[in-house]
Amino acid sequence: MSGAIAEHGAGRCRETDACLCPECYARKFGAEHLAELEREQLADVADVAAAGIVVIGCGAAKLPHRAPAQLLYTGSYFHACMLTARVLAPGRWWILSALYGLMPPGRPVDPYDVTLGQEGAVTAAELERQACAFGLADEPVVALCGGRYADLMAEVWPKVRRPLAGLGIGQQRHVLAALRSNGRRGHA
Repeated sequence: MSGAIAEHGAGRCRETDACLCPECYARKFGAEHLAELEREQLADVADVAAAGIVVIGCGAAKLPHRAPAQLLYTGSYFHACMLTARVLAPGRWWILSALYGLMPPGRPVDPYDVTLGQEGAVTAAELERQACAFGLADEPVVALCGGRYADLMAEVWPKVRRPLAGLGIGQQRHVLAALRSNGRRGHA
């Protein structure tokens, strides 16, 4: 394993097709696309996150019992978003739940089966009330989530940054990894 990692950046990557290191991403999607993503999508996201908050969407995969929100959701996409949020905005990241709305990561919650748009799901008006109650209504926001969640956030925070907008899941994972990498350099 360590040999494959060592060879990764040297033009001899042996990773699978699922690899999204910059070299593999450029090979799959084109070097120009990678440069454009990094230039357009990532340029100011770290600065906004440092000045404001990061909100991530919840996930469908959940533990079968009550748990803190950051532990309740078990999907790999949620975890990638959570890790990125922790790097970009340590102590200033939130979860947008389809049922509960805006939640701090440590809030204990019960599992549920509701998605945005269904009866009982959080609305923009409810999210706006929560943002005001938490004192977050005027904060700069970065949305690390799917389109429907980012659209809902845009109704509350019209200038929300959406670095994952319009990207396929593989591209989103690359952007999340790049944000984590750039964020770590910025915090060093």
